[in-house]
Amino acid sequence: MSQLRPHFYRALHNDGRLSHGRLPAHDRQDLEQLLAEQAATLLFACPMPWPEPRLNSLQVTELCFQWEQLLGAGLPLLETIEICRSESASRQLKGILQRLGHDLRHGLTLSQALQLQSRHFDPGLIAGIRAAEYSGDLAEACASQYRYRRWLEQFRQQLRQNLSGPLLSGLVCLAACGFLILHTAPQLQQFAYRQGTALPASTTWLLHALAWLQTPTPWLLLGCILLPGAILLLHLDTLRRPLHRKLLDLPLLGPLWLHFELARFCRTLGLLYAAGLPLLAALSISRDVLRNAHLRSTCAHAIEKISSGQSLSIAFANRSAPSFSSPFPTLFLRLLAIGEQAGRLGESLHTLAEHFTLHTQARMQQLQDLLPPLLTMLLGLVLIATTWSVISPLQQLLVSGGGLR
Repeated sequence: MSQLRPHFYRALHNDGRLSHGRLPAHDRQDLEQLLAEQAATLLFACPMPWPEPRLNSLQVTELCFQWEQLLGAGLPLLETIEICRSESASRQLKGILQRLGHDLRHGLTLSQALQLQSRHFDPGLIAGIRAAEYSGDLAEACASQYRYRRWLEQFRQQLRQNLSGPLLSGLVCLAACGFLILHTAPQLQQFAYRQGTALPASTTWLLHALAWLQTPTPWLLLGCILLPGAILLLHLDTLRRPLHRKLLDLPLLGPLWLHFELARFCRTLGLLYAAGLPLLAALSISRDVLRNAHLRSTCAHAIEKISSGQSLSIAFANRSAPSFSSPFPTLFLRLLAIGEQAGRLGESLHTLAEHFTLHTQARMQQLQDLLPPLLTMLLGLVLIATTWSVISPLQQLLVSGGGLR
């Protein structure tokens, strides 16, 4: 089944109204059928020449909450989709929901309809809905997805709040340094030249660096290094893996990233496994939520081991072979083994998700406590060094010129 493509359209309704907008469709004929359900005739259609913007995570979270409430109240799925479409303020979301309703009326399941619009709905959500369709508890699946996504939104909001203050202070400090370097230092150089006085070495180096930066050479060199490097890192997973592995070893930031990734992985895997999805399928989908290439590679290797007959805990532990240190903490491996032996893997995964969530929040608090003073000290040193490079020659000029007696 091919992916949908957004189309611009203009249509005439039976009551004489003209409407326009964009709707996802396979082709013009498919778009005509979609508009016919709204008692409208297609006048003009054109595929969008660029990709459609994705739904933001907050919109998907709110959609899961609405589905949970309406389905839990006993409303049919089609009526739930229609209510959400009519109450949405986003024209893009209205079109997406209209397409979902159209696909449901033509015999597709909700997970199949979501899969056609996988640009907006991630694999974890689609797999959770698919598993709920087998278990028959769609409202609970939407509730689980809502709780998970709300936690993720809270984490992102906390991260933005923690970084906004230090970054703003850094911008102010850099602006002050830029003013001293770009405006004051050249004037000081001209004044020293007229006085016939040599500038200190630190100021001379600063002025030479400024003159060099004003030429195209450093920027061309920087572009020649960064552009190929960025392309290689984005497209070559073999280069990303060692880099991401080293990043996990960084103090404070490494454990923070590791615990955040494991919290997402365990929560997603626990939701899918509890919903009745087979373990291998749940692992394959949960692997996609990992952004660390080293962890993703380790998980892929574990999936191969499990498919060959090994247990979950042994498959993850087997990566701790010679010349390889497992990125997974001992607690993660032990609780997986206990959950498998006791037949309570879903509960073990939920416990691990809560554990790593608490550790992530604790690491975030540590980062919040340490980052402002460290950044303030660093910016203070930069500002002192820049100011000294400008003030010290000024003092020297005043003394040599008889300004200070």
